Amino acid sequence: ASQTYAIQAALLGADKLSGRDLYFPHVMDSRGRMYPLAVFGVSPQGADAQKAMLQFARGVAINTKDQLNALYVQCATEGAYEGVDKASMASRVKWTEDNLEAIKAIGQDWRANVGFWEEADHPFMFLAACREIYLFHEHGYGYVSTLPCYSDATCSGIQHYSALLRDPAGGFSVNLVPGHDRQDVYGLVAERVTEILRNLDISSLSVLHREMRELLLEHGIDRAAVKRQTMTKPYNSKLRSCREYTISWIKEVLAAGTLVLPEGMTAGKLGAFLGDHIWDAVAEVMPKACEAMEWIEAVTKQTVRANPHVPLSWDLPDGMVCITRKGLSEKLRLNTTFEGAQRLRRLTVEKDDQSPTDHGNSMPPNFIHSLDAAHLRLTALLWEDHCARQGRQPVMTFVHDSFGVPAADSADFSRILREAFVALYTEHDHLRRWL
Repeated sequence: ASQTYAIQAALLGADKLSGRDLYFPHVMDSRGRMYPLAVFGVSPQGADAQKAMLQFARGVAINTKDQLNALYVQCATEGAYEGVDKASMASRVKWTEDNLEAIKAIGQDWRANVGFWEEADHPFMFLAACREIYLFHEHGYGYVSTLPCYSDATCSGIQHYSALLRDPAGGFSVNLVPGHDRQDVYGLVAERVTEILRNLDISSLSVLHREMRELLLEHGIDRAAVKRQTMTKPYNSKLRSCREYTISWIKEVLAAGTLVLPEGMTAGKLGAFLGDHIWDAVAEVMPKACEAMEWIEAVTKQTVRANPHVPLSWDLPDGMVCITRKGLSEKLRLNTTFEGAQRLRRLTVEKDDQSPTDHGNSMPPNFIHSLDAAHLRLTALLWEDHCARQGRQPVMTFVHDSFGVPAADSADFSRILREAFVALYTEHDHLRRWL
């Protein structure tokens, strides 16, 4: 019902605003992360259908094969057929070229080709890319493309921790280290979980745990089994969350019919068993990030205990001051009488003192989110300067660590995106500044 409402609201908004130049005012939260004020209807940070309705008011002409390839990459990434969205850029271009006739057919008449595009990972974003490719081939080079082509970070939380700590192992897993094939950190964690399960000392396991181990190895551990646990770990998720995400995955594969539990085994027990090993595997793949989270949490708790009346704050290189308040609270019982009957109410009242536990749990993700937001702002400024030197206004959209520009701008923007990240971590000592 909520998805239906969201799509209906987006369609109504699109009908009302179609053909007009739109501007989306944004607000910043206490960490500097930016969100559009538009929550319902058409939004650059909306779901698949909402984002697919938006194109840039000002496009950029596609004049070279490299610029066209950026459009091909966008198409393959949104389709994600056979896992091509995890492949190299060259492989994504080849996938689009191999399926070009089907893609152009979809772009020309989406109704007659529903069976193909509706199976895409992001069907409406894929459909929009198909339409843009069709229009390009109808026009040829010189076609002014207005479709946003996105560049996404590889688990940005781990990227920031790896750069912050100069951690080559973590950096390798999230594609910060050059000279290697494209890495998939979720795939690396899945492989490590499989190794852990295979190397378990069977003699030390209970009968039930032996059955669980055999069942999981027979089914296989893929990236989907570990993605949410790995993705949320840089934001200080705990073992309980890891188990809950794993149980959710177990229920998903049970519903799909690819896994059948024997009698006496439950999704909860199997998820808890597997979740513990996923937790260990994540720590082995990104040990420095886990150590840093524990250190930041410990320092934060100690700081709050020493200064319980003061909210925590830290500043960023561009002048942004982040302030977080996590006050202790107490529950009060309020007895009242209304129309002769006694009423009991329970109220939660925030106290002046700050909570060491709440601040400790939230500081690792808040700190990393603030650095991620600083990277976005620096990228936007550098991109504005780049476009100004060319005598034009910048064209860009973003969803935190996902940036979209016209296909013809993708190569230049990709370079500036990386330059901003390097500058953020070579010109500033963020941990020292935070302390």
